[in-house]
Amino acid sequence: MLDEAIRVARRSRDQAEADLFEELRIPSVSALPEHTGDVRRNAEWLAARFERLGMAVRIVDVPGGRHPVVRADLEVNPSAQWLTVYGHYDVQPPDPVEL
Repeated sequence: MLDEAIRVARRSRDQAEADLFEELRIPSVSALPEHTGDVRRNAEWLAARFERLGMAVRIVDVPGGRHPVVRADLEVNPSAQWLTVYGHYDVQPPDPVEL
């Protein structure tokens, strides 16, 4: 099973890198109000990728004008245990560079 996963990863590396670089071009700097729309665009970008993988996806708006949360579920076996993967899709501003 691991060998097959490695083969698939190697075969799809170019597309995975292209997707990563496309996402990195979205300036989703959550700390800067002028990038609020970019943060939303990045959430939508991620949602589209997860849907392409067959996941059920929701973009959840957070009260108080906070940035949205992307939730993607893939149910393979209803009686199996759940695995939760948590990550950030926003980035931090580059200034001050010395920090």
